[in-house]
Amino acid sequence: MSESVVWQADLPGSHPAAHGPVSFRVAQTDGVIIGVQPQIAHLHRGVEKLLESRDLRQGVMLADRHDWHSAFSSELGFAQTIEQALGIVITERAKWIRTALAELNRCIHHLRWLAANITGYEQELTDELIERAVGITEQATGGRLHPMAVQVGGMRVDLADDLLADLADLTADISRQAAALIEVVGTDDRWRGRGLISAADTVTFGGTGPIARASGSAVDQRFLTPYAGYGELISDGILTVVSRPVDYGDATTRLLVLVEELTVAALCLRESVERVDANPGPIQVRVPRTLRLPEGEHWSATENPTGMNGWLMVSRGDNEPYRVVLRTASFANAQLIAHAAVGQTLADLHALLATGLLVSGDIGK
Repeated sequence: MSESVVWQADLPGSHPAAHGPVSFRVAQTDGVIIGVQPQIAHLHRGVEKLLESRDLRQGVMLADRHDWHSAFSSELGFAQTIEQALGIVITERAKWIRTALAELNRCIHHLRWLAANITGYEQELTDELIERAVGITEQATGGRLHPMAVQVGGMRVDLADDLLADLADLTADISRQAAALIEVVGTDDRWRGRGLISAADTVTFGGTGPIARASGSAVDQRFLTPYAGYGELISDGILTVVSRPVDYGDATTRLLVLVEELTVAALCLRESVERVDANPGPIQVRVPRTLRLPEGEHWSATENPTGMNGWLMVSRGDNEPYRVVLRTASFANAQLIAHAAVGQTLADLHALLATGLLVSGDIGK
């Protein structure tokens, strides 16, 4: 018997801070999935058209709102697209502040997903780390989810010495917690073998980020086109790619990749904090009063915590982009999950959603 139902993902099957549910229309026969269609919500829809009617400086405010747990990296990608087009080079201090806050953003994102999928004492400790990390973000930028800390040409905010000390302490605690979580996740058999995603499908459907690296991909935008301070972190051996040499990644493998990436993010954050401290000086360079993109197409991408996020701007030489096309990680991942679910059970769909790194605003965008 075949029937169609709308599957609305609740915690832990949706993003831990989702403003609205991630929904899939599922066709199944005797508990076996025969078809899945992601439901594109209206949440945050039309951000690309909104950006086309905003001054380039104003766009940063909208750039971090489609994926609210990759917010900092999204506004960073928007700003660096403009900077690359105009040949703007930011200061060393601003570069390392950007790198530090991007990796702090990654730590918060991964901790939230892990906290939603583990139980017991380790979850309580993880929740405490999340609150500390979000608190530091709020102290530094004034925002808990939407920092709006990046400006074209540098940063809007500096990191004071007390915040640098707090970040250094936080990285040590995150590293210790990550070491404990590896054993917790590795011995949890609830989702072992469930929610399988093939390496070939990640390529076909454009899956990126931890979800792809758990299925054998080693693609990371920080290595493909290094930005901020990542080129130096790579050459110094601090930033490494976490991936699995497998043809099929299950839900447990995806959680393990998140834990190991958390360890690497803590190392990158600690090193970035040290380099911020070693580079006093301004956090903003002088830019023209009116920013006008050179005529033509401009592209830049970042490795957001959720996956690859890209900005394509088409300009006619004005202070507003003529066209903006936003490539979001969740939009591609939703298609990947819908395809991977066919032939699996409804329980497997739950495992896919719980570890699929989906954000409803990122899908709707």
